[in-house]
Amino acid sequence: AVIRFHCERTPPIGEAVDGVWEARTDDEVELLHLLTSWSRDAGAPLLGLTVTRPSLEDVYLRLTS
Repeated sequence: AVIRFHCERTPPIGEAVDGVWEARTDDEVELLHLLTSWSRDAGAPLLGLTVTRPSLEDVYLRLTS
């Protein structure tokens, strides 16, 4: 899964690409827990938070490449 969001502070995970933080993970629940806990404790909102899972075509292409 790919997690993307805007944040004015530097989060504990991910990297910024054109002003959008992005993190890739196989365990989105654990990563979201880490991010939302940090966000609440730091007072740093995660704006436009999205979670995108790979499609079947994405998985197929990754396996056959």
